[in-house]
Amino acid sequence: MARASVALIFATVLSLFPLISQSALVAPLVPGKFSGADGANSHWVQVRSEWRGPTFGNEAWGTGIWSISDAGLVSALAPADAHVVNRFDGKVDQIHFANDSYNFNWGPTWGFSPLSPLWRNGETNQENWIAEFTGFIYIPDPGAYNFGILFDDGFQFDLFGGNGQSLAIEKDGLNPRERIGFSENLDLAAGMYGYRLLAYNRLEAGVVDLSWIREGRDWQVIPKDNLFTKIPPINVPEPSTLALLGIVLVGAGLVSRRKPH
Repeated sequence: MARASVALIFATVLSLFPLISQSALVAPLVPGKFSGADGANSHWVQVRSEWRGPTFGNEAWGTGIWSISDAGLVSALAPADAHVVNRFDGKVDQIHFANDSYNFNWGPTWGFSPLSPLWRNGETNQENWIAEFTGFIYIPDPGAYNFGILFDDGFQFDLFGGNGQSLAIEKDGLNPRERIGFSENLDLAAGMYGYRLLAYNRLEAGVVDLSWIREGRDWQVIPKDNLFTKIPPINVPEPSTLALLGIVLVGAGLVSRRKPH
């Protein structure tokens, strides 16, 4: 599917899903048990330092990415745009990335993160970039959950449930690194929930990390086993041993009642 089509779909979804109270029970888009996780869809774009967006682009000092609005425009830039320095589109196992500046200065205290796929060839310019992730989070067991985004400089996160429900958290502008989650835990049922995460960095340290916290546990980067790029078929539970035994006995009874020809 073309990049423009994906962006249009999620923009349409955002307009259709009303926000709900964070303390409400959120039903899944698709309930059930699933397997075959394949990670997250990711879209990365890095622009030249002289790129100007609508936030402060009219100011002499207003170059680069300053806001969610700027980040959205950078995400939509065509590959051939003269302002694009680097880009990457592909699946990733987890949402857990940073640049060298973050790892050097803040990794020892906030935790180290893998280097963004934008800089696989040792590039030293690692500023003014956006990362957009989409797909589905699989909740294996019902209960209380929360989602937290570690970011630097800003982000927007949308979670989509069933019955037209959605939740959103964001941090606009330029901010020091921080992890922000929903103000209350979410009561989630087993199944699939859709999500979209847009993160951005202007200068120096940059990081994006999508984690969850479950009852009685610590924050954990959401494992690949719980990230899907699309919804697979629902798993059909295998018949229990007792059920199989019942089938065998019924079959034996039918055979014993047959009359010889």
